[in-house]
Amino acid sequence: MPAARSWYPLAAAIALICAGSIAQAASSTSIGPHAPTAQSWPVTSCADDGPGSLRQVVANNQTQSGDTIDLSQIQCATITLSTGAIDIPQNDLSLRGPGATRLTIDA
Repeated sequence: MPAARSWYPLAAAIALICAGSIAQAASSTSIGPHAPTAQSWPVTSCADDGPGSLRQVVANNQTQSGDTIDLSQIQCATITLSTGAIDIPQNDLSLRGPGATRLTIDA
């Protein structure tokens, strides 16, 4: 019977090596969808609609939940939404602006 046990150390070493390889592979491989990285989208126009407007930036097909709409660089004091409310399809958007006393979004 002692001769049969001589392979146990080898089997144990192989098991440890395999377990380490599996754990390393699991830690370096992602499973499932990746969360998109939040982005910042600049508003460059004070117009109600059109390129660079708040309405166009929010409606941009690339704008995702978690992104930031950046109004901090526009030069007007008021954006007037004369064509109605802006539809916001994303669940979570942040607005960054020059400050409540420096910019008004008027509907």
